[in-house]
Amino acid sequence: MIRALLVLVLFLWGCAAQIELVEPEIRTNILGTWLYGENVPPSYTAQRFTFKADGSGKFISYGGCLVFDEAGKWIVSGDTLQIKITTESKFQAKRDETYKVILLTPSKMKLKDTRDGQVLIFKRVKS
Repeated sequence: MIRALLVLVLFLWGCAAQIELVEPEIRTNILGTWLYGENVPPSYTAQRFTFKADGSGKFISYGGCLVFDEAGKWIVSGDTLQIKITTESKFQAKRDETYKVILLTPSKMKLKDTRDGQVLIFKRVKS
């Protein structure tokens, strides 16, 4: 009896620890500017994402001596974040990028790229 109760408590505790992010929460908490790769070597890419309340955004990537400053739109559906890059340059085409939101706190955002599975950890730099 005690063993069964203990198993039930552990099961319920484990379920409570896996609370999923919900769409309205993501839409509200993602607003602001986020930085990925602030302490990376110059040959790596750093990214700065800014999400605005009207669904627009600015997405800047720094790679070596190249800087890609792009505008776009973002939408959230469930726990999926889709970024639609709407600017086009000589080096970058218009495109869609899709991420699964794994974690979103006031200071940290963890995204998983749905194309290659890469996990990106961002820190908030501006609300």
